[in-house]
Amino acid sequence: MPSSGSFPSVPWDPTKVSESLPTGHTLGNVYVDGETGKLYALWQIDPALVGDQFTNGQIAYLKASLVVTNDISDAIDGADDPIVAGVAMGTLAESTSGGTTRYGLFLIHGRHTALKTNGDDDIAAGDILVIDTANDGGCNSLDPDAETTDPGRWGRGGVGIALAADVDAADTVDAMISAGLFTH
Repeated sequence: MPSSGSFPSVPWDPTKVSESLPTGHTLGNVYVDGETGKLYALWQIDPALVGDQFTNGQIAYLKASLVVTNDISDAIDGADDPIVAGVAMGTLAESTSGGTTRYGLFLIHGRHTALKTNGDDDIAAGDILVIDTANDGGCNSLDPDAETTDPGRWGRGGVGIALAADVDAADTVDAMISAGLFTH
């Protein structure tokens, strides 16, 4: 894990949004939580997400340069090959129709104990976690020994590794996140 000297420190609590960029902080940059060692990317939350906020554990997809969405159909390259930009650490309010722009820190490397799943209840510890192209903000699993004809699911759509079986009632899984955009 990189030391806190490798990246600048997180500019605010990752479970909250900011309505302004702090001086000296740049969209798309990586920040470290010096206490946990978790890495976060700073993104603008899609202004079109009015009424559709990010929830804790939901996957963020790159929509445009430096803008993220939780709507897979709005992602760059759409649901066919979206780019994972991180995972929400809390309920992150959407931008408003009145023009309030919001910014969020999204987990790109580290443990998340409640990553959203697609609800199939089929994830086992050690499974590779990838985006579920039919489920906004949720993940699915690939058996590490299985083959796939969809290379994007292993690369840009990669989310991480399951640390335990999924929690059926909550449709979440304890996972080590290594977001697709930052693994290349």
